[in-house]
Amino acid sequence: MLQFRRPEAACTSVHTTAVALLVAGALAGSWGCGAAAGTPVSGQIAVTSVGPLDRGLVLFADDQVVYRGEIGSDGRYRITTGPTRDRVPAGRYRVQIVGTGVPVSETSMETKPQIARRYESIENTDLVVEVPDDPAGATFDFALDPPRGGR
Repeated sequence: MLQFRRPEAACTSVHTTAVALLVAGALAGSWGCGAAAGTPVSGQIAVTSVGPLDRGLVLFADDQVVYRGEIGSDGRYRITTGPTRDRVPAGRYRVQIVGTGVPVSETSMETKPQIARRYESIENTDLVVEVPDDPAGATFDFALDPPRGGR
């Protein structure tokens, strides 16, 4: 024998489902309302006895993730790209500096390095930082060696 639901029972079921979805959505939305996890990281990079590094990229890397920031013409940087956007989780990171060549002349595509080669490789860099868990931010300034003997 076929049985049919009473109309009010169907409405109750729909109503209960709608309320449950609204509550679930509100809870999911509230998870993102707090402060973002991690630490905003910034600083300045200079070349010893030369001055601020003129452009490039700075990379903070651990065994699994890389966080990136652009270095401005004044040597200042801020981490802006990574899984957590502009925040770096607390931990130990190797620091790599890349893309720092400057044109040899105005008409040449050839570039000359501004920094020692070891900083350009994550395996060879001796720059290591310990990022704290601090929502107010952390500043890491670096004084890099110039290239040796033209490179």
